[in-house]
Amino acid sequence: MIRWLTFLNLLYPAVSDVRHREFFVWPILAGAGAEAVIALLCGSMQQGVWPLVAGCIPGVLVCLYSLITKGAVGMGDGLCILVTGFFIGAEDTFVICISGFMAAAAVGLILIARGQRRAALPYMPFFTAFYILNWYFAWKG
Repeated sequence: MIRWLTFLNLLYPAVSDVRHREFFVWPILAGAGAEAVIALLCGSMQQGVWPLVAGCIPGVLVCLYSLITKGAVGMGDGLCILVTGFFIGAEDTFVICISGFMAAAAVGLILIARGQRRAALPYMPFFTAFYILNWYFAWKG
């Protein structure tokens, strides 16, 4: 159930990032709050505090990178990764982030080869796509 809620929470930023190159953070935080309440009520968050904190590390690193580079990577991307990591754990979040970064880099190289050196790529569609793939392969086991 948490995977479904996390997926639903990623749909808005993925679509908005493609259409507008930005998204509001408050729906993500509201969705995360609702997700946390449901997870607590369903008993899905019984693994303790440290796995939850560890899952937030990739998002915190992306947020720090956003601050250091003055927005080269969006702060909203970092917050979405942080929220996702809180619910699915560090290992899956790292795998999804790295896969998404590699896919975005590949698309970026294709755009550079076509002469579009200044094209800005939205990251959340890549992150959401690899979230779905990760979920699928975890389900297939």
